[in-house]
Amino acid sequence: MKTNRLHSLFLIGALLVISCGAMAFAAFTSGDGPAAVQPPVAIGQGIVTLTGRLAQEKIVKNGNGTFAMSLVMKAEEVFPAAAADSRQVDMVLVLDRSGSMQGEKMQYARQAVLELVEKFNAADRLALVTYNEEALGNTGLLPATAANRQAIRGAVQAIVPRGGTNLGAGLSEGIRILTARAPGAGSGRVLLISDGLANHGITDPVALGRMADEAGRREITVSTVGVGLDFNEALMTRLADAGTGNYTYLENATAFAATFKKELDLTRQAAATAVEIRIPLLRGMSVLEASGYPVAVEDGQAVIRPSNLLSGETRELFLACRLPADQENTSTLSGISVSYRHQGRTHRAVLAEPLIIACVADEQAAMASIDKDVWEAQVLKEDYNRLRQEVAAAVKGGEKAAAVAKIEQYRQDKEKVNALVGSESVADNLVHDVEALRSTVEEVFTGPAPLAEEKQKKSAKELQYQGYEGRRQNSFN
Repeated sequence: MKTNRLHSLFLIGALLVISCGAMAFAAFTSGDGPAAVQPPVAIGQGIVTLTGRLAQEKIVKNGNGTFAMSLVMKAEEVFPAAAADSRQVDMVLVLDRSGSMQGEKMQYARQAVLELVEKFNAADRLALVTYNEEALGNTGLLPATAANRQAIRGAVQAIVPRGGTNLGAGLSEGIRILTARAPGAGSGRVLLISDGLANHGITDPVALGRMADEAGRREITVSTVGVGLDFNEALMTRLADAGTGNYTYLENATAFAATFKKELDLTRQAAATAVEIRIPLLRGMSVLEASGYPVAVEDGQAVIRPSNLLSGETRELFLACRLPADQENTSTLSGISVSYRHQGRTHRAVLAEPLIIACVADEQAAMASIDKDVWEAQVLKEDYNRLRQEVAAAVKGGEKAAAVAKIEQYRQDKEKVNALVGSESVADNLVHDVEALRSTVEEVFTGPAPLAEEKQKKSAKELQYQGYEGRRQNSFN
């Protein structure tokens, strides 16, 4: 009898410890303290699977130690496309109302907001925030009822562009509105629009990026739209990446409506939010690139936070990594995982098999270990688009020689490897795409100085955006 009583007390105490531990873990990961307790992570019971392959299984001793891996995340089709239209959306439009938005830009922006409201369901909620030197909450987060639609139309028509650009104030107000919702409200989206440089309030890109990052960790997606040729594309890209959203470049304002509609659709179709890839780092290992997404190091792990996964979506990311190559050995990469939120719960999928890479003295053996399919996809989706972005930065800085040198180095590197691999697609990329890129660089540096500078500014934004899209939007259904 006494033994049974002790056994029961022990079980009760163990259950209390486990429960408290799970609650503490959830509170810690949420970043909101004890008031934001979440369910424990469910491993292998969610809707996302994770697979991985190496582009090359061997690296050369005393080489640079770099290698690439492909990680593929696949989300189940948890609802058909037609059903997505009925899913509730909370969205905040944060619209630049500085003086540079006068005229056609504001005209198209107003019209796009009005068209967007008509696509909302009655249960959807929309807020409008505008900003110049300060942010103004033009409306609260309003259900899209007939009366509220009329109120939003009135607020849109009352916008008067003038003054400077306090982008940080607008972003902060948009995030605040969604953060103030009732607990369990689910994911929301802030859509930040700007046509100029942040010149009032918080202008530091790191500080602004931190604001977007904190929002992303709370399932508040931050997407950005840059309009014209005078905004900072590097900042807008940083904010979208930190906020796990999307960056869109619009050369002119006529495409506002299509962009707003795209963001609405992406919000409805999101099946896995707060996506986070973690890669345990071996001694001396680093992750250099991750399809353009920022890479952080936390608790000995490389952390990448890409955008939401849509229902039925498969997305491939290419990671460039580095290991010490001073001696022959074999390294085993295990425990690579992806966590995400789905229907109010946190789930985690783990790579089923470890990835094994050897450091060898034989360079021919290292080259022979290249996986043609993975390497080909890496070159076309990742490496070439990264080249576009590097060339864009050189063009923006007026550095023609640097842009040409980057293109030539890319050509030489890929031709050397492809002589062994024999990819027709890569060969075609080198003959056509790379040559076209070089011709673009030559062309934008011709003509009178004012004209050449305008061409360089436009080309830099186009190339940067093409590279951005190519690296991140390499997804398929």
